[in-house]
Amino acid sequence: MGAVFVVVLAIILLIVCLVMMVFFLVYRRTRVVKMANTLFIQLTLLGAVLVLVSIILWSVYQTKTICTFKSVLGMLGLGMIFGYLFSCRFTVC
Repeated sequence: MGAVFVVVLAIILLIVCLVMMVFFLVYRRTRVVKMANTLFIQLTLLGAVLVLVSIILWSVYQTKTICTFKSVLGMLGLGMIFGYLFSCRFTVC
């Protein structure tokens, strides 16, 4: 029961991230969105999508390929998210 809740929540958050990516892509030329540095926001959202896909892969039948993909996607996604956070921390973002 708990695993189903986590997968459903991950799917909902995945949809929200994809909608936000489309929003920032459509409105990237407006002044407010342009000031937010859309490239970094898109990369952060892409990292979140990769982490959420990794979470979904934890619930399916585990093969060697899926086990490799879930680890790689999780690490790559977290690296993208924290990379943006650290770059904003140490630069003017």
